[in-house]
Amino acid sequence: MEDQYTENDNQQSDEAPIQTAWFEAPSGQIVIIDQFMLSNRQFLDATRKSELTEEALKTLVARYGGAVISLQPGRYHVKRNPYESLLVVVNDNSETEVDDQPLVEDMQNLASVPTLLGHVFIDTRCVVFMSIELLANQAVIDEHFALRTAHRDKQARDFLRAQGACVRYGFKVKGDELSVFKLGDFPGVALWEDHHD
Repeated sequence: MEDQYTENDNQQSDEAPIQTAWFEAPSGQIVIIDQFMLSNRQFLDATRKSELTEEALKTLVARYGGAVISLQPGRYHVKRNPYESLLVVVNDNSETEVDDQPLVEDMQNLASVPTLLGHVFIDTRCVVFMSIELLANQAVIDEHFALRTAHRDKQARDFLRAQGACVRYGFKVKGDELSVFKLGDFPGVALWEDHHD
């Protein structure tokens, strides 16, 4: 099967290398959500309600296992450390250096008490980072939906990347429950497993 995940997928998958895994956030409003939800018709129909406020959208995305966060507008890299089950989102224009190894120590040095922003549940092995504007682009979402329903999963991921989103693998075969944290003055966020009530 085309979309099957193996332990070596961080080296052999279609996923872009760390230095080229990026997305655009023109307004700084960022959606982090399992890729499946972008082909879930109930979720998509709900996002297209004209009366949906910013707070209502955050609540809706959270209901479907994702999070909406606010950062500075710009281009962001998503670094992934499979050994520490850690994802780090950092502004492309930032002067902050974040080494690929070991990311956990880098994160701990930035803040003693991280601020929890939300939770992200990854069931299909792939998590999408995208701007709120891209989620609102009906043509893009409809094309992705068509590719997914045609079981062209790799093409669907590549299509999202070409439109300015970032698609990265999670960590566990049976899915991940990651928390999104803001770390002091760090120009981005970090996601890791956090056992919460």
